[in-house]
Amino acid sequence: MILRKKPDYKWVILAICFLMEFVCLGFCSSNPGLYTAAVTEALNIKRSIFSISTSIRYVAQVIVSLFFGTFIHRLGIRKTVCLGLAALVGSVFIRGVATNVLHFYIGSALWGFGIVLSGGTMASTIVRRWFHKDIGKYTGIVMSANGIGGAIAAQIITPIINNGQVFGYRKAYLLSGIIALAISIVVLLFLRE
Repeated sequence: MILRKKPDYKWVILAICFLMEFVCLGFCSSNPGLYTAAVTEALNIKRSIFSISTSIRYVAQVIVSLFFGTFIHRLGIRKTVCLGLAALVGSVFIRGVATNVLHFYIGSALWGFGIVLSGGTMASTIVRRWFHKDIGKYTGIVMSANGIGGAIAAQIITPIINNGQVFGYRKAYLLSGIIALAISIVVLLFLRE
């Protein structure tokens, strides 16, 4: 009788972390500049007022980062990732239906919150818990999803934003939100502590 070695679940975790970064950093974070002209023209918002949303995102990231360890300690990794992905998906959907700059500010606060709880720091934490050798290599593989996700997202959303419709950017946000939601469900189905 031949005993087959059970596949190691860490490879599933590596794929899940890759998908998490693909959506979190790639789809939801890499291409905000593609939306700026379309949003400001469609809603008649000054770019300087709209750009405050980026500052709100970073301030939210700083504040949430201070409590990163507390989230993991109290909720565990899986629930923290769930919270982060929910914030990211909510952020994209809010920006997709926004009718004024305040909505973008709220979406940006959620964006910063989500990036911290499901972004690079979280993926690195997960990789360090599952891999004991070559951590840098596996973390690098996961982080490459940022560039891959951003490149793919740009190819998908640019034609939607620039389709000649005034509010074409909304369809791009909503499509990004749907993709983020679908990948988030896969991540949460297979992620383990």
